[in-house]
Amino acid sequence: MRPIFEEPGPRVFGLPPGADFAAALARGLRARLTGAPPEALGRVTVTLATGRAIRAVERAFEAGNEACFLPRLLPVAALGAGMAEAPPAIGALERRLTLTRLVSAFLAASPESGAPVAAPGLAAALADLLDEMQREEVPPARLDEAAETDPAEHWLRTLQFLAILREKWPEHLASLDLSDREALRRMDVAALLSEWAAAPPEAPLLAAGSTGSTRTTQDLLAAVAMLPQGAVLLPGFDFTLDAAGWKGMNPDHPQYGAHLLLRRLGMEPTEVRRWEPEAEPTPRARLLSHALRPAPATDGWLKALDEIKGYAAAATEGLTLIEAESPAREAEAIALLTREALERGEPRVALTTPDIRLARRVAAQLSRWGIAPDMAAGRPLGLTPAGVFARLVARLLSRPFEQAALLALLKHPLAGAGDERGALRAAVSRLELKGLRRRQVALRLRSVAAVAAEMVKEGEGEAPLAAPALLPVLAALEPMPEAAPLSALVARHRAAAEAIAGAALFEKADGAALLAAFERFGAAAPALGPEARAADYADLFEAALEDGGEVRDPAAGADPRIVIEGQREARIGGAGLVILGGLNEGTWPAAPPVDPWLSRPMRARIGLPPPERRIGLSAHDFLSAASAPRAVLTRSGKAEGAPTTPSRWLSRLVALLSAVEGGAPLAAMRARGRAALARAEALRRAPPPPEPE
Repeated sequence: MRPIFEEPGPRVFGLPPGADFAAALARGLRARLTGAPPEALGRVTVTLATGRAIRAVERAFEAGNEACFLPRLLPVAALGAGMAEAPPAIGALERRLTLTRLVSAFLAASPESGAPVAAPGLAAALADLLDEMQREEVPPARLDEAAETDPAEHWLRTLQFLAILREKWPEHLASLDLSDREALRRMDVAALLSEWAAAPPEAPLLAAGSTGSTRTTQDLLAAVAMLPQGAVLLPGFDFTLDAAGWKGMNPDHPQYGAHLLLRRLGMEPTEVRRWEPEAEPTPRARLLSHALRPAPATDGWLKALDEIKGYAAAATEGLTLIEAESPAREAEAIALLTREALERGEPRVALTTPDIRLARRVAAQLSRWGIAPDMAAGRPLGLTPAGVFARLVARLLSRPFEQAALLALLKHPLAGAGDERGALRAAVSRLELKGLRRRQVALRLRSVAAVAAEMVKEGEGEAPLAAPALLPVLAALEPMPEAAPLSALVARHRAAAEAIAGAALFEKADGAALLAAFERFGAAAPALGPEARAADYADLFEAALEDGGEVRDPAAGADPRIVIEGQREARIGGAGLVILGGLNEGTWPAAPPVDPWLSRPMRARIGLPPPERRIGLSAHDFLSAASAPRAVLTRSGKAEGAPTTPSRWLSRLVALLSAVEGGAPLAAMRARGRAALARAEALRRAPPPPEPE
């Protein structure tokens, strides 16, 4: 078999922003195999960042081919998996509970360091720090180097706390003969690279769709690029960024990940080859490249204005800017544009947003027309109906009584079962009207038992506030003991949830995931120690729901033409219309995470990336999505009653376009957005259709 990649290593290819990633990948591989036998494609291995990317590439290879060989498609995390001779990884939930136990022991020995109730939250922050250090190959011992030679007293106290990571946690893993998940992944990659160094594989290997967001992944990509028949394919690579832009590169720039990888390989950006030699960056990609230039190089805007004027109209022709009054109006406009696109015969519409609340609003709006979008990543278990129900039960069992939580639980669709549901609804309505809305009565309702015992005036006498249909529910909500083995608290929680919801609780996909979460939680419970505090239970249960991942309901009848996806899926492309929702600062991009342990200089000193690195990843996703041939940028002027600030990328684009042709392209974008909002408003105010006779 002749070589697929004839170029010398290291081999790094790029696809410009806005390219249909899956289709271009398939075309490029087929072009390189022209004249080869059909089975040659089956000898190629392609690694991709997500499962959705794998499915998209499969469809791209099969498109227009009744039967064909497929390359071996793997998630990039599968490379080297299981190669290290190391103990297995500890379970995520067992890990969180063990860290909570270690933190609780520290707080008990040092009360001045915090209240016991803070243990679950501190354990979660410790777990995040540990994961990041392992991904970046920073050993816990380096924490001693974080401070200057004369550290402040508060940092010395913090170091005492972080001894949990430096000493207690490794001791615990050694006693169980287990590894940490991220550390095991790093050892697997190291074992794979060692094997490749001794005997490099000759079969073609293409690492596509990843920019190396962690040091471990960068190590892997760099090694792939140097294999005899290995190559890296970067998504959304900016071929138009000039030398000044690359020189002023900072962590919040879309190309920062590519910059780190190229620097690791000793390559210049000009050495990145085009995956498809004829594929030129579109006018939109060129415009966005200028708008997102690194801050030290924005003086290049003035030099580029004449150039931008030449293609500004073409770059903004398929671009719409919607500036809605509120998230509700934003969702209405997005839903209407989606419906209109389907009516025009658009093969695929994608809403890309990190705002799960906006995604749910849009899905609810689409449901009015019987349209069910495909939620690309599903929903976190804690936000599904079964997950929300279980969280409400946990709050009422383990925390001080909250009337709002009780009412939310009683009104939940899972509360009550079968024929009793109607009676329960009537009882809940009576409870709300005669108890919770009457201040003189509501002030006395300070526990579930008080609700069951309260008497209210009714007619000539008094009657119980809790109607008979409510009594079994209230009985199931008797508070947990203040302290008990965690396994007993889990069993108590599950029994209460089942008593209130009946068999319906575990029937659907989210219910099955909740049942599995209960079982995992109970199995991992001994890791917390002999006793757990009821006050901590709701926070610990949140960790169990996070461990449950995301839930997709295969029976939901989703329309494959409409997808609501997260940021990472934007790299795949392929949609005729892409809507970028929630473009407000703090949402997209999200605010940089606050490190409770290390300052920025400390992080730099021990080798951890700056918090802005995540903004750079989000910027790359924004660039990929906004470069689509037809794109809609949306934001809301207010959120929860407070004014919002436009996303920094949107502000840059608006500022640049304001200086082009008197702002005419920007005005056209906004006019299209106002027209969409007006159509959505007219539809909302339209009278309902008459009832059929």
